[in-house]
Amino acid sequence: MEVVKRKLTEENLKLELNYLKSQISPHFLFNSLNNLYSIALKNDDKETASGLSKLSTLMRFMLDKSNKTTVKLDEEIEYLKSYVEMQKLRFLESDNINISFIVIGKTNHFNLPPFLLINFVENAFKHGVNYKTSSEINIKITIDENKLLFTIDNTNHDIKKSGTDTKVGLKNVKKRLDLIYGTDYDLIIKSESKKYIVELTIQNL
Repeated sequence: MEVVKRKLTEENLKLELNYLKSQISPHFLFNSLNNLYSIALKNDDKETASGLSKLSTLMRFMLDKSNKTTVKLDEEIEYLKSYVEMQKLRFLESDNINISFIVIGKTNHFNLPPFLLINFVENAFKHGVNYKTSSEINIKITIDENKLLFTIDNTNHDIKKSGTDTKVGLKNVKKRLDLIYGTDYDLIIKSESKKYIVELTIQNL
């Protein structure tokens, strides 16, 4: 357990260092978002207010959890759902885009490193949405005792593209998984003709 804690500390120090490299103070940005949210409500701009509220939630999570070695799964799920809801604001009712987010099992006892799952969700929205045709993103988190199975699949619109940035992002995620879990995790990525599928299995920390 001490080895795991040390690895988590090292990894989160790297995350925090990268985070602090930003030239704009995160606290300043967070406070500015809250001010804009108040202005939007005052002007009865509910759509903008909703988007700012979701973005504010994301920022607050980043501020509070960037220096943590682990977070509760419930908190990570709230963070992911806020991101998903913010992304939905881009879509019109007429867009043929279907998104599902399902959680199965008891999540309150499970812990994991912060920001572990967001890269997969970001990639799904970046490469799985095409406004010219039907698109689908399905996110599922299943807890079975001390094991978590995270699955996400999306319509594979970018099968013919190189996706260099996606490969770099996934490479970084794999490095982080190796550092924290060693060989005690399972990551399966399948790029099929119509679907891009990710399945990640990890143990409770």
